[in-house]
Amino acid sequence: MKHRAFSIITYFISFFILIFLFFFFDVSKALIVIGSADLIIVLYAFLLSGFVLFLKAYRWHTLLLNSGYKVRASYSCVSMFLGLFVSTLTPGRVGEPVRSYFLKKMSSDRMSGTVPLVVIERAADIILLVVVSIAGTLAFISESDTARLHLFEIFLIVLFVVFCIVFTLLNKKFIFFIIKKANNLFSRKINPNLFYSAISKTKTKGFPGKLMLATAVIWFFEGLALYISLLSVGLFLSPLICFILVSISFLIGAVTFLPGGLGSLDAALIFMISSFGLEINALIAGVIIYRALSYVALGILSAGSMPFLDKWSASKKQTIQS
Repeated sequence: MKHRAFSIITYFISFFILIFLFFFFDVSKALIVIGSADLIIVLYAFLLSGFVLFLKAYRWHTLLLNSGYKVRASYSCVSMFLGLFVSTLTPGRVGEPVRSYFLKKMSSDRMSGTVPLVVIERAADIILLVVVSIAGTLAFISESDTARLHLFEIFLIVLFVVFCIVFTLLNKKFIFFIIKKANNLFSRKINPNLFYSAISKTKTKGFPGKLMLATAVIWFFEGLALYISLLSVGLFLSPLICFILVSISFLIGAVTFLPGGLGSLDAALIFMISSFGLEINALIAGVIIYRALSYVALGILSAGSMPFLDKWSASKKQTIQS
């Protein structure tokens, strides 16, 4: 009941933030700008949004293979797309581990072994977003040496905290303690040995670096989708700046725990981009296009994945029965 009440509250907060943005800015003028957007460039932005989703599915598939799960790439894609769709509807993306459930329906992989891989993937995202956000802030902050010094101190503290979190997540005693508490709260039990074994497999030589590199590529292309969306309404902002702004806004969206960052992420993007002196109505139009295309691309891929989920789930049941 508490979880449901919390979810309802977050939905209302997102709604009120969007209403505030609607009244604070003249969205009707932004909609007029959208109507005059270059459709070819919008199509490129849409295709790029879909490409980012496939990059995430590839990273998920690589994580599974590295952990010893010989799963088909198509299974990885379907579980990723459906998992992402569910997670955008839940506060703080807490529903993202549901992709392990979809994977289990199609294959024989146990959820206890793949859920920690979702945790590791999310940790990689957060680490990269934090580092890029602080580095970007340091780059664009006032020329004051004092301000730069304070931000550098914060940067070092955050890196230390991130290091402690990663070290803690890899600590066997800590993992067993958390799983024991979780098993007391939820009806579905998690095998702690299987959970820790899955995490341990990601510590193979060179793989953490490859994981972070793949994560950086994913988020750079996410920033590129924003860059092209702004370009469709006649605005130019450096792809590198877009990469930094997307990192900061998604981090804000994660911290606020709103479903899909709806409202908080959009507000952060609009206010940050406005500091570059771009035309406000075109700016809002570009952000709306960027956000709408990401949802449309995810919706299409998720809807297209449903028939395959049903087909492969039925095939698995027939195999087990025979």
